[in-house]
Amino acid sequence: MQKQNIWERLHRNFCNFLCYLSSDLKWYWVDVIIDTLCYFEMNLKLCVNKELRDNLYTGDVCISKEHESWCSSQIPKNTFYCEGCPFYQKSDLANFFYGEQMDGFCYYLNQGDFTFGHPTDILWDGCKCCGMFEDVPEDEIDYDEYDLSV
Repeated sequence: MQKQNIWERLHRNFCNFLCYLSSDLKWYWVDVIIDTLCYFEMNLKLCVNKELRDNLYTGDVCISKEHESWCSSQIPKNTFYCEGCPFYQKSDLANFFYGEQMDGFCYYLNQGDFTFGHPTDILWDGCKCCGMFEDVPEDEIDYDEYDLSV
């Protein structure tokens, strides 16, 4: 128990130090290095998943307008969430460096919450960032679930 607490404290201090370097000292190259490592991790995961990799290469090719592409057929419909989407993943490295609120990644967009230039921001929570098939019928939205007060 004591060793786990020491590890957690060390990890928290390390993350705080990275935040200090990036935010306070404006050493953005630290974020670029972490972003590069996270992309490397995600691309390695894609390397071992031959089926997904091959489908991504040709996934948006469609023979006719009447048929949807393979990628389109895989993205969940009528929802704001990525649940069940084969393109959705989490980066273990981003989780380590930044925490669980920056570890989401989408192979379809080739972006993640950890992305340095244009992050997705809400993939960590499983929310779609691709904007595809988010048309949820009005009668299926549970407004009681959301606090709409301003």
